[in-house]
Amino acid sequence: MAKRWVWLSHVLGQSTPAYGGGDGFLADADKQLASGDSCNTVRLNFLNHLGSHVDAPFHFVSDGLTVDSYTPEDWVFSRVFVADIIVSPGEVIDIPAISPLLEGAEGVDLVLFRTGFEGVRDQRDYWKRPPAYAPELAEFLMEELPSLVAIGMDSISIS
Repeated sequence: MAKRWVWLSHVLGQSTPAYGGGDGFLADADKQLASGDSCNTVRLNFLNHLGSHVDAPFHFVSDGLTVDSYTPEDWVFSRVFVADIIVSPGEVIDIPAISPLLEGAEGVDLVLFRTGFEGVRDQRDYWKRPPAYAPELAEFLMEELPSLVAIGMDSISIS
């Protein structure tokens, strides 16, 4: 069976929602051929917490690993499981909500929670009232899925 690759990122642009409604993606012309420069270049300005991104342990733990501590191979997953759970703005996703969804997830290295919240990326609730994940879910997932390496979600934040 041939491997199937799925691109999970959104393209960064002026309309990319920012966490907390903060500054978004800025791309300002730096050098321009039309102005007599030798090439066209753009100066990019954005926070690392914008758009599709990875929160390494250092994001929440002062002595945790940073994103650059990982190799490119660490971000390639071969046993991915998608858990569909439709939520309302601000809803807390807990163990009773997740547990029945994990049937057939044995041996997975990545679980993606598809909440439907990605569908409201252009609305204030996307960054103001995203679904949250109950703290006890971390330990539950590690116990239930010992080969799990990472989780992903279609909302702007885990909290």
